[in-house]
Amino acid sequence: MGQDEPVTLAEACRLFFGGRLSPSALRTEAAKGRLTITQIARKDFVTRRAIEEMMVACRRPVKTESKTDSRTTAATAQEALRIKLANLGKAKR
Repeated sequence: MGQDEPVTLAEACRLFFGGRLSPSALRTEAAKGRLTITQIARKDFVTRRAIEEMMVACRRPVKTESKTDSRTTAATAQEALRIKLANLGKAKR
């Protein structure tokens, strides 16, 4: 099968996703602007190339900050505020 050979959405689900996605899921991705669908005689078709482009568009960026890092940052900010408030209290005495 070539990169630009059209297949129905049902065939695409079976061929490219092993049946783990439905034609409805592919239509949802098309509605989000991530998949190009070609409609011929009221039937929807996609190509391998369009599916590969959708896969790239659907990738989520890797998170660089873990939950523990954000908690540590918040704790550090709180500690800095405590020190500042404590110093203000000492200055007024």
